[in-house]
Amino acid sequence: MPARTAPRNETGLIKPRRPKPRDFRERYLEMGWDREIEDHYRCNWRCIRRWIIEEGKDQLRIDRAAAVAAKRAAARAASTRH
Repeated sequence: MPARTAPRNETGLIKPRRPKPRDFRERYLEMGWDREIEDHYRCNWRCIRRWIIEEGKDQLRIDRAAAVAAKRAAARAASTRH
């Protein structure tokens, strides 16, 4: 299988890719893969997908599931206090 080449624009020049933001992991754990994160970073789903792969998708999914579970547990605990 040939190596992938960098994408090129219509002039034939190499099109630079947007680097992954430093706070991507924290924002992903907070927002998940939703339109909200695309709007936050003002990029499309392909860019978000690439950043997820760069960050380590399997561990990121596990961490996101744990964050969602903790958020739900906190919401349940808050609703039972009243």
